[in-house]
Amino acid sequence: MSSFGRASFALYHAVLRLSRRAQLYNQAWLFAAQHPVSPSGTDDKTSAALTELIDNWTNAEFADFVAKCEAAVDALELREGTPEWSRAEEVRARSRLSRACARVKS
Repeated sequence: MSSFGRASFALYHAVLRLSRRAQLYNQAWLFAAQHPVSPSGTDDKTSAALTELIDNWTNAEFADFVAKCEAAVDALELREGTPEWSRAEEVRARSRLSRACARVKS
């Protein structure tokens, strides 16, 4: 586990997961923002809820949070080829949200 103790290792994974999920959430709602909020057959309540969610998850405050998460990951100084890098890649690959967003993008 190199220089990571058990508690540090858990925190390390939490930072990676939080950062990745924040990025993906932001990307997904930015994608939603590029599409009509009132698709045919959508009632006013649904359209209003979508507008509120899009506004909530694409605002400057959330973008700042995403940037801070990315900075926290950068502070881990992951280096390609190290065990920590491999574990970080495993965390990314296991993210179900990551796979779902990849399908939406294609």
